[in-house]
Amino acid sequence: MSKWKNVRTYMEVNPYTGQSIDEDMPTNAAGRGEFNDLNEVKVSSYITGELRDIVKNKSAKNIKFKDGSMLVDMTTASMMMQVLDKLKSATKRKVMSVLDSGKKSDFLKFHGLVMKAVR
Repeated sequence: MSKWKNVRTYMEVNPYTGQSIDEDMPTNAAGRGEFNDLNEVKVSSYITGELRDIVKNKSAKNIKFKDGSMLVDMTTASMMMQVLDKLKSATKRKVMSVLDSGKKSDFLKFHGLVMKAVR
């Protein structure tokens, strides 16, 4: 019998706690344990992130919605982000709740308000 038979490798034991990896597994680690579903991410944060990405890269991009996708150009994204950044927090929450529905029609309503405000 080998004396190394009962020795665990560093991959099986957490070096900091001494517990086996299965018992000490973090729930937020990539590929292990529980993972966040993409539906849990707020739609409004996805939309604003995409708009910021369009402005940053100076390009146009398709933004996905629950009922399809839409191509948004840099000028539109820039105007929408300028208006969103200037809104008061209470008004911004209302706009974000409208965008959280994830529909193109609600995005276009906000787009129309932005274009009226910029004129």
